[in-house]
Amino acid sequence: SAENRLKNVLADFERQGYRMKNGGYVDKRISFYSILCAVISLLFACFMCYLWTDAAKDRDNYKQYYEYYQEQAREQKGNK
Repeated sequence: SAENRLKNVLADFERQGYRMKNGGYVDKRISFYSILCAVISLLFACFMCYLWTDAAKDRDNYKQYYEYYQEQAREQKGNK
């Protein structure tokens, strides 16, 4: 009857509320893997930034040699 269906709907709604309150609505394993993936992505981004800045320092260190050899190459082209 309609009364029983209404009771079932209300009971199901109450169970769903308990599930959301207790954290069972989203699977704990899935949320753990999501957090783990976010942490690994963040660490990877930090590592790439470190490599980027390290390469920029090396570029600054070797810039004088690069300019020197570029000048030598220009002089050789001019002599030919």
